[in-house]
Amino acid sequence: MSVTRPVSGRSSVVQHLFADGSIACPPPQRVGVVAPHPDDETLAAGGLISDLVRAGCHVSIVVVTDGAASHSDVEDLRAIREAECRRAATLLGIAEPPIFLGFPDGRAEAHIEAITSALRQVLRSVDVIISPRLDDGHDDHHAVARALEVAFDVSGPLQMRYAIWGWEQLNEDQLNVDAGVIYRPSAAALDAKKAALAQYVSQTTDAYGHVIVDEAMLHRHTSATEVFWP
Repeated sequence: MSVTRPVSGRSSVVQHLFADGSIACPPPQRVGVVAPHPDDETLAAGGLISDLVRAGCHVSIVVVTDGAASHSDVEDLRAIREAECRRAATLLGIAEPPIFLGFPDGRAEAHIEAITSALRQVLRSVDVIISPRLDDGHDDHHAVARALEVAFDVSGPLQMRYAIWGWEQLNEDQLNVDAGVIYRPSAAALDAKKAALAQYVSQTTDAYGHVIVDEAMLHRHTSATEVFWP
């Protein structure tokens, strides 16, 4: 596991999570991973999550929406996606089940005050938050990022931000990978990430209709690197 181009300053990921290219995270370091939908946590940060758990960190996953809008004609899709997320979290090594806030998929903006309050409550004791970028190209991702900006000021937990749809929609200048931290998960963590992503049958296959996360997107997010912006 290694990191390239660490950033400096109070928000330094190296200072709080990494040291000399390896994770330095002695307990009781607590990390909260915020996913607008079930699967975002694994797509964006599955390798990092697995390595953090192996390093002794306490990692919790918070899923903001119920994910039920991806296939409108599938009965009990919320339950299906929650079950997929639980299995994925287990494969990444997380002992505790994810926290599902249950806000309606596709309508996070309409509930932003309640989401802000809920995130402030469930993340009150974490040291680091991993969450979507403000410009991540999906309305729910934007709303979650805004909620976190309001919930925690500069004296709160450190925040690392990821992109999901931004990789598809932003140009190179907008994405600005050079401003981020490129993390290279261990081989074991990458294997765990791939196994976790395979649990999301509703999103990665046509079992329930159209494919949401296609092969190109899967390939991008199962490559040897993950990128996080401070």
